[in-house]
Amino acid sequence: MIVEIPSPSAAAYDLGEKFTAYQSIESFQEYVVISATRPLVIHHIRQANGLRLRRDIEGIEKEVLLQSVNVTLSLREIYEQVDFLAAS
Repeated sequence: MIVEIPSPSAAAYDLGEKFTAYQSIESFQEYVVISATRPLVIHHIRQANGLRLRRDIEGIEKEVLLQSVNVTLSLREIYEQVDFLAAS
C-alpha cells in the first residue's frame, strides 16, 4: 500500500504519471491519495482479477477500508487536526 498527501499542485501528477508507474510494481495492491484541501480520499485497489477499482470517498462522515492491512479509517480520524478554513 502506498499512501500520499500531495500538495494541490502535485495532485494531477500523483494521480497520473506516478500512479501509472506504481501499477508496474507487481506487489502493488493499494494506492491511497488524501486531499490536503478537503475531506476526500481517492482509493485505488487491485482486484483479484487484476482490474483496478477507484473509489472517491468524500465527506468527513465517510470511511475508507484499507484492504491490504484490513483497517477501516473514518475521514474524521484522518483529518482530526485539520482546519480547512485556516488552510485556505
